[in-house]
Amino acid sequence: MATFGGHSSESDAAEVVSLAFSENGYTLASAAKGSKQVKIWDLRKLSNSANIDLENDVQVNALKFDYSAQALAVVGTDARVYQNKTWELLVKSEENGDVLTGVDWSKDGKELVVAGIDRTVRILSAQKSE
Repeated sequence: MATFGGHSSESDAAEVVSLAFSENGYTLASAAKGSKQVKIWDLRKLSNSANIDLENDVQVNALKFDYSAQALAVVGTDARVYQNKTWELLVKSEENGDVLTGVDWSKDGKELVVAGIDRTVRILSAQKSE
């Protein structure tokens, strides 16, 4: 259907490690080993519509859009949530014991389930106001 060569233009990037489709099917996010970006693709135009720049030491292993496609979870070295369209960092959690390898959202989108290489599964949620 289409070929995207975005990560291949980065000298340090290797194979793609994760892809995530938005619920409506309009957006694809991709991450590659060694890449300093998460690439956002507009599937209607078949083009790279945005990039999320990462720090040099950040490793990405998994991506997942929430069910409303309003947020994108990015896990690896830490867990991060970005706002769709602006790609602004909303929250970052570095409380994992080791590298994170998997991510999924709860059905209501209020919690993030992350799995780590240390064989732990954690549920992350916003702090409840008192």
